[in-house]
This record gives sequence, structure tokens and C-alpha cells, in this order.
Amino acid sequence: MISESDLTQHTRMIDAMHNVLRVLNSNRSLDEILAHIIAQPGQLLRCDAAAIYCLDQDQRFYVQASEGMDASLTIFDDSVNRRFAEQLSADPQPAVVTDCEYLLQTEAVQRDPAVLAYFQQLASHYRAYVAVPIVVRETVRGALMVYYRQPREFAPDEISLITAFSDQAALALENTWLHEQARQHAIAGERDRIARDLHDSVTQALYGIALCTEASIRHLASGDMPAAAESLHHMQGLAHDALNEMRALIYQLHSPFLAGRDLAEALRDRTHVIELQSDLRIDLRIRPEEDRLQVAPPIAEAVYRIVQEALNNVLKHSGAARVCITLEKTARCLTVAIADDGQGFDPRVQPRGFGLAHMAERAQVLGGRFEIESAPRLGTTVYVEIPL
Repeated sequence: MISESDLTQHTRMIDAMHNVLRVLNSNRSLDEILAHIIAQPGQLLRCDAAAIYCLDQDQRFYVQASEGMDASLTIFDDSVNRRFAEQLSADPQPAVVTDCEYLLQTEAVQRDPAVLAYFQQLASHYRAYVAVPIVVRETVRGALMVYYRQPREFAPDEISLITAFSDQAALALENTWLHEQARQHAIAGERDRIARDLHDSVTQALYGIALCTEASIRHLASGDMPAAAESLHHMQGLAHDALNEMRALIYQLHSPFLAGRDLAEALRDRTHVIELQSDLRIDLRIRPEEDRLQVAPPIAEAVYRIVQEALNNVLKHSGAARVCITLEKTARCLTVAIADDGQGFDPRVQPRGFGLAHMAERAQVLGGRFEIESAPRLGTTVYVEIPL
């Protein structure tokens, strides 16, 4: 029969796991997530210290997160690093040490003075520990360790719980890796898009300027002044267009909200610049009206870039006169709608171009949703929803 204390402990474990999963599904940084995970063993297992160690590219351990850990035990020389790395790679199962004094007598520790010195120092602080490898995609990326000041035995349930925390740390590391991969992919996509924009606009304008220059020289040589003046006038227009395109591209490479502005201010500045440089009229609506859209930097950048890309598409392809941008922030999510009155298209017939694909990818990386509605002569609306 389950005792009341066992039931209470079981309930605490479930609550702790639920809280960790909630944090894993949030937009918190890796350091914040791992700090939350490593705080759980002390509360549930009454350990005296706990730490998450990660391996860098040189297979050296470093402390990524810790709770109650003595700082002198978190610095390893090459021998200790090598022993830990080899041990974790050779046996991915939890390593259980019930008394470090026994470990000091083993040949593996005795034969290396540096390893012996480290474990002597460890034994002076903690007598028992459990080390569980952190495995990401079948590769050992580190270890989660819990320490006790007194020798003790470990029940199977305790080891299972520590392993569960290690699995959650592995999930956090994998999520970070996936987000970094997606970010690098998005950067590469931005570069490709800018290269295409340069080719489609600025490069073509410069080519036109070169042709106009040659034509002007011929007309001047033949004495045809009206024709020369017409070529020069056309060349002036091309140069003006190229200058505006370059200014727009340079502006896109700068993120105003990173310079101390919030997302709302950045979008107002961007839409104002577009209205000055084009005939497009933009209606920016933010709900609630007093909200400054203070959101996490990754969300702010994703939304800004999505709106930026959508406006680029409107300017280049839609022939729209007006655009309405609506942003609404709730406790649960941030929604964005970008609707234009342009020529529209049939999404079933015309596949998504690079711009739409990049917008969808930015939303999906943050666990969001991306949709597009359009029809010929009925304009286009882009919908984005990102959880907070």
C-alpha cells in the first residue's frame, strides 16, 4: 500500500516534470532552461549539489549549469577530462558511486596522479554521486551529476529520476542545436535573397545606366543633342532607382529594435520609410494600442523580418496601393496579419517563392503558424501566429 509520504513525493515529481516540460516549450535561453532543470534534483532528491557538464569541440568538459556546486571541483585538467570523456563514451549507462573513498583505491584512479588528486579533492567535499551521460542523437554531449556529502546507496527510482532529468537536458541541447541550424539556414536564405534583389534591381539598373551612357556618347558625337539629353534623363532615373534600392537593402541589413527600440517602434520606422520612398500607403495597427510589443528578441526579429519580407513582396509583385498590418498581443501568443489590395494570385497554381518560404520557416522555428490567403484581383493576406 502506498503511504501518504510516497504519494506526496510522487505528486511532487509529476509537478516537477510538468514544470520542466513547460520551460522546455518556452522561448527561454538554454542557460535558463538548464538552470531550471538542475534545480530539480536538490528539491526532489535532497542532493547537496548538482551540475550539468557539457563537452566542447575539443572534448573538454565545462560546467553549463550548477546548483550548490563547489567551484574548485568544476575545473579539470587534461587527464581528468580524458578519463571522464572515455568513461562516458565507453558506457552510456549511469555511473553510481556510493562512496568516493572506495573509488580512491581503484587502479584506474591510483595510476594517474592528476586523476587521483581530483578525486581526493572530490571526496573531501562529496562522498557519493551519480553521473548520467547526456546523449543527443546517439552522441555523448556531456553529463548530469548529483552529489551527496555522505556515503549512501541509490534506489532504482532515484537513478531513473536523475536519468529523466538528463534526458530533458539532452532535449534542451538538441532544441538549441536545431534552432541554431535553422538560424544559419535563415541567414543563408537572407544572403540569397539579397543577392537576388541586387541582381534583379541594382545590377539591372547599373547595366541600364551603362547602356544609356554609351548611347549618350554616340548622340553627342553625332551632334544629336535632343537624343543625348533624353538618354541622360533616362540614365538619371535609373541612377535614382538604383540608389533607392540600395538604401532599402542596406536598411534591411539593420535591425532597429536591436538598437534599443521595441518591435512597435521598429515597425513604425520601417513603414514610414517605405511610405516616403514609394506610393504605397501603410496602415499599422497594434492591439492593445498602448502595447509596445515587448517580446523576446528572437520573436521580435522573426516578426520584423516577416513583415519586412511581406512588404518587399507587396512592393515588387502586387501592384497594391494600400497595406494594412495588424499586430495583436495576448497572454498566449502574438498574431500578425498583413493584407494588401493588390492583384493577388492563386496559391494552388503559383508555388511559394523564396520569400514566402522564408517567412513560413521563421514562424515555424519558433513553434508558430504561417498561412497565406490570396486570389487573383482580390489581394493577399499573410497570417502569422507565434506563441509567447
